[in-house]
Amino acid sequence: MGSDGNTYVNVDGQAQYNGEPVTIKIQYKVFASGRLDLQAFERNGKPQSTQSFMEFLSNVYAKYRMDTNTAINMVKNGRFDMYPQRAIGEAFERFISDISWDAINGTDGYTYVNITGACK
Repeated sequence: MGSDGNTYVNVDGQAQYNGEPVTIKIQYKVFASGRLDLQAFERNGKPQSTQSFMEFLSNVYAKYRMDTNTAINMVKNGRFDMYPQRAIGEAFERFISDISWDAINGTDGYTYVNITGACK
C-alpha cells in the first residue's frame, strides 16, 4: 500500500530489448475491480513514456504471437460479456451461412480473425 492509500504492484527485472540486456521497472496502480493502470515505466533507470512501454510489451510478446488456428479457436470459443450463454462461433453460425473462418498475422504484431459468409 502506498503512502497515498492506493495499492501498487511493482515489477523489477532484467529483459532483452532490441537485442540488448536492460533493467526494467514497471509500476501499476491496482483498483478494487482488479484493473491495473500503468503508473511508471523505467528502462535502465530512465523514465519512459507510455508509448515506449507499449513498444516494449510488443517486443516482449512478439515471440508469443499465436498461430492462426489458435486465434480462430480462441474467437470461436470465446464469449461476449453481454451474452455469456453462447460461444461466439455458435452465435455467428446461427446467422451466417457458408461461414468461413480465417486468420492473419498483421504487420503490427496482432493476429486478426476474419469471418466471411452470407447472412441467413
